[in-house]
Amino acid sequence: MKDSLFLNAWSKCLTFDFGTTGFCRVLTFLLNKPIAIWTKGYERYRSTFSKSFFIRCFEWLLDRLVYVNCGLLLLLLITPHHYWNNVYCVLIAAMMTVLLAFRGIFKGESPFRVNRLGMLFFLFATYIVASIFFTQDLMVGVRQGLFYFSSFLIALNLVSSVKDMEDMKKVMGTLFIGCVFIGLYGVYQSIVGVPFEIAFTDLEINEGLPGRVFSTMENPNNLAEVLTLLLPLCIALILNLKKVRYQLLLSCMLLPALYVLLLTGSRSGWGAFAVAVFVCALLKDKRLLLAFIFCAVLAFISLPTVSPSTYKRVRTIFNKEDNSKKYRNIIYKTTKAMIRENYFLGIGQGVTNFTRNIANHYDFGPKPPVHSHNIYLQIWLESGVIALALFILYILNLMARAIYLRIKTTNEKQANILIALLSGIVGILVIGIVDYIWFYPRIMILFFSICALLSSALYLDQEKGEK
Repeated sequence: MKDSLFLNAWSKCLTFDFGTTGFCRVLTFLLNKPIAIWTKGYERYRSTFSKSFFIRCFEWLLDRLVYVNCGLLLLLLITPHHYWNNVYCVLIAAMMTVLLAFRGIFKGESPFRVNRLGMLFFLFATYIVASIFFTQDLMVGVRQGLFYFSSFLIALNLVSSVKDMEDMKKVMGTLFIGCVFIGLYGVYQSIVGVPFEIAFTDLEINEGLPGRVFSTMENPNNLAEVLTLLLPLCIALILNLKKVRYQLLLSCMLLPALYVLLLTGSRSGWGAFAVAVFVCALLKDKRLLLAFIFCAVLAFISLPTVSPSTYKRVRTIFNKEDNSKKYRNIIYKTTKAMIRENYFLGIGQGVTNFTRNIANHYDFGPKPPVHSHNIYLQIWLESGVIALALFILYILNLMARAIYLRIKTTNEKQANILIALLSGIVGILVIGIVDYIWFYPRIMILFFSICALLSSALYLDQEKGEK
């Protein structure tokens, strides 16, 4: 009896909607109050402003804000790395926020939906931004803090602009287009040839392997992270289509992206995607687990014949002489030693800050590592144990609520979206065990964007979803 009471209380804690707390109501008031003040001023002169052709065009654009946000997300995905500047992340966040604020003013509504992200998200965000001031080099900390702040702003903008299933479809379609482009560009890279980079692969145990494809991202591991995060959502989009011919067409369009995931040579990416597919099967229908196991065994048996280079790369997972493993183990041990010295507040944000501190604990030579290769260790080291606890609680609460709604909902389309978003998050967090997935700001923004979409999916009206 006591055990059942404990489990019931624990499940209620995990699935509690932190968006209903007084914290969120106060924050909602603070963020939307300036908009309300400006709205009153605009209402006085609405008749005058409405005569302006520019204002009418601007209002037309604001009515289609979800399309603007989709365009900005697409730009984030398809821009090749050599044309990309991380400052664009800040500009995209600023543009989204300004347009959302103006829509609130013009439409006379409260634009920022704080409750959808919940108290834990904002506590984590606040603590991360505050840790900037613990950094030894303040300017380096501010630079990194801007990327965090941009990610949090974009997440807030997405949950505030995605109001129903139709808006969700538009965002999903945009991410699908981005995946298709990334896949095709990656295939093109593999055809023209990619130079073998020693920085990405241990030459001693990977001799003879082709260069690893990275498409529009900075490196192959980043590409694998993007695909692990987005491919489940693309599959959900296909499943939600009514006509079989469209499902077949979109499935064919997605094949290059799946092929490119192999070409990344990312062992963590392959394993994480397998975990994401496992989660999809588990939450969709437990009977699919047998099909998953059969396909996994069949793929492993046929791999030496179908793709010898991939098979050789997989075998290196079990090779104790892999220099990348040895290097990471040293980084992990050194990072843990640094955490023991700064476990509560951390050392602050920024690459320079990290490299300076880790070089004082171990001699890595002229090029010390720029991060800990583990997202959980990195959060703890940079921002302290409270930040790590808030992040874990936020993710657990988000996942528990998604699983609870998936079990409860009778809307199959909504269930597919919940499963896909949840699976993508689980997959990339598995990669986070062996890599710092937020080092590249584009990945950080995509991660919190997917979390924001999952938060939005929890609030989608089921009746609208059936239309």
